[in-house]
Amino acid sequence: MNKIQLFTYDISLYDGEFDMSYFSDSLAEHINRYKLAKDKLRSYCLYRLLRNALKKEFLSVEFQPSGCPILPDEEHFISLSHSGNIVAVAISQKKLSIDLEVVSERILQLNCEKWLTNAEQSLHKSLPPKKQIRYLTKVWTEKECYVKYDGRGIKAMFGNGAIDFAKLPIKFNFTPKFVTDAYSNKYCLTVCTEDNVRVVSKRIKEI
Repeated sequence: MNKIQLFTYDISLYDGEFDMSYFSDSLAEHINRYKLAKDKLRSYCLYRLLRNALKKEFLSVEFQPSGCPILPDEEHFISLSHSGNIVAVAISQKKLSIDLEVVSERILQLNCEKWLTNAEQSLHKSLPPKKQIRYLTKVWTEKECYVKYDGRGIKAMFGNGAIDFAKLPIKFNFTPKFVTDAYSNKYCLTVCTEDNVRVVSKRIKEI
């Protein structure tokens, strides 16, 4: 069974300086390219969390053409995601992907007819309003996980019809989890792999 270590951190807890000495020059440059303060804080905390999870003094990360981060000369596979105040890191010996999204009414603006199958649309419409938002967020994270796993961008979720997991040649394992931040905002965090999986979660309080 594939074991995945999942780490989350609430960036509203961070009140330190931005110490880039923990990172390679290219990674520090990647973090510094963000202009908005919260975006930069989120990126900085995300890579501090990855460094913490890997138990490294110094972190170097490379980026594939798709933008996906990878570890150079490492045996571990990693996947990173963030939304709102939460950043998340997953580590495994096998390929994986994760996606994290705030559970909010914003999901209703994403024209679900373009990314839900007919069966998913019927189920969505049968649910009460609050459960619709939670359901749509869970399915969105699963489908974004899938395109990330497959090495494609988010636009692939809207092209050539909705992704139908029942028709895929490989059975994927999706593990949804719900977490909250210090302000009680709720998030859906989904892990995607091809194998049976055991997810070990740890919420980090200090990075």
